[in-house]
This record gives sequence, structure tokens and C-alpha cells, in this order.
Amino acid sequence: MGIPSSDLTSVDSRPASLGGLVDRPKLPLPGNSPFFLVHYADVGGSWEVAEEGLDAPTFLPVLQPYPIRPGAAGVRTVSADEPRSRMYARPLAKLQEQGAVVLPLDFHVDAAHLPAGVAAGPYLRETDAQGGPFYHTAWDTPRKAVRGNTATVDCDRAAYNRWRAALVTSGIVPEPRGAILEDVRARALRRLDTVRAATDIPTDMREAKTAVARSRVDAVVAAKLPTATTPKTAKKVQA
Repeated sequence: MGIPSSDLTSVDSRPASLGGLVDRPKLPLPGNSPFFLVHYADVGGSWEVAEEGLDAPTFLPVLQPYPIRPGAAGVRTVSADEPRSRMYARPLAKLQEQGAVVLPLDFHVDAAHLPAGVAAGPYLRETDAQGGPFYHTAWDTPRKAVRGNTATVDCDRAAYNRWRAALVTSGIVPEPRGAILEDVRARALRRLDTVRAATDIPTDMREAKTAVARSRVDAVVAAKLPTATTPKTAKKVQA
């Protein structure tokens, strides 16, 4: 399903950079394509349990990037006089027909749901990289590694989780069927069984992995859907 009253074609009025290029030397990262964030509702693996940034273990929707690149998943090349939205109109319409939630590129994210110091705006941001524009979400911070000509991308999971919880409480992402949540629990239990049965690793390593898997099962069993009070209050940054 799409977002009510949101016009997917309205992204044509926005510059491709959206978040703007970061004013710093180009990072050693490859260029990539811009993307939509999509939630494939009512399918296995479409929900997960998270705790970081939240008051308790919480079921959250999984958001997948959908690349806007000609030739990828039905995205086509358009001529200079065609609106950019025609590149992806057909695949996005198909996604919505299948019940997926597609977040438009101009979907606004409040500063309260972003990392400290990141301005409110669209979820898609752009950084100037050696391989060309590097697109990433507003919760990702590309930075040069301490050693070598490499770069890393850090994600503020706490802020990202708070935003995903807000997508549910605001009704943008609908709550899942009970069977979908049962699938999350079943996968956690299968993971615990697999680790317990492992015989190709040292006993101490197996015990450590088992403890992690058991802790995960405990979190999944205790998890609830987001409510208006689920996210922790983000601390305000003093100027």
C-alpha cells in the first residue's frame, strides 16, 4: 500500500541530491544509485525485533532499499524531456498493488527521529565520494577510516529505530498479522536450536553463541508492537 495523500510523482520537483553534498574532501567510497525505502508487508522477514533506542524489545518493520537505476527491477531509461518519475512509475505501481509500503523520496523526517545534529528533511541523503555520488539514509554517517584509504558508514540505530516505531504508531506502516510476528519468534527459536546443535565449533564458542541466541529468543518473546510511548525521549543538543 502507498502512503495516503502522498504523490510519488512529486519527487520530480526536488533536486537529485535532496540532502545536499557534504562539503568535505571526497571519501574513498564507490558511487551508487538513489533508492526508495520499501516495506514489503505481510511476508516473512518483513518484521524484526529491536531494542536500541527503545524502552523495551519492540517489533519494527524492515525497510529495504529499492534502487532507482535504469535496468534494475523494472526501472527504465527516460529521455531528457520526460519526467524523472517515469523511470520508476511501473515498478512502484506494481509494488503498491502487491501491498508494499513505498516511502516517497520527499517523505519528511522530523529532527526528533534523526541523529543529533542532522537537520530535518528527506530520508535520502548524498555524500560526495571518489566513485561519484554516494547515496545513504539520514541515519548513516560516511566517514574516512582512521587508517588506510578506506571509509566506513556508521548508522545511528537508536534514532533509526525510533523513526521506524513512529512509522507504525502514525499508521504509515500498518501493524502486521499475528502470523508474521509468530514467524519472527519461530526464526529466533530455530536459530537457538541450530547453535545448540553445532558440533563443528569449540565448546566454549558454542556456549557463547548459545547464550546470545537465548538472549535473542527472550527479547523476541517479550517484544510488543510500537506504542506512542515506546521510543525513549531523544536528548536535545545544546547549541
